[in-house]
Amino acid sequence: MVVTRRGKPIARIIPVRKGSPEDLLLEIGMILTESGVSKEEALQVMLELWRRFHSLCEVHKPSRKVVVCRDPKDDAYLSLCAEVMADFLVTGEKDLIVVDPAVTQGLPSCLKIITRRQFL
Repeated sequence: MVVTRRGKPIARIIPVRKGSPEDLLLEIGMILTESGVSKEEALQVMLELWRRFHSLCEVHKPSRKVVVCRDPKDDAYLSLCAEVMADFLVTGEKDLIVVDPAVTQGLPSCLKIITRRQFL
């Protein structure tokens, strides 16, 4: 997931459960291999993606929690959006897509939660 402010990527996601960025890379790797990409190619893609993404981002850890979704991992993304006053959250998570930031306490009213298809 990418969090942006004024059209610029501003944060790298810190997974909730284990707290390490490597967890996010493992998830991306699983998606790539499920799509038929070889493990070697997936590793190269992940390493390059991480290098590029990390160079564009600031690291933020939310100081408060937004609790809206059934899954606490999804709430972590919303908490990050609130922390950085994000303009957009691009996601495929159905529980996040249905959230209306304009009426959800703690979220920036300017936040737009959109699908990958809407983003492209």
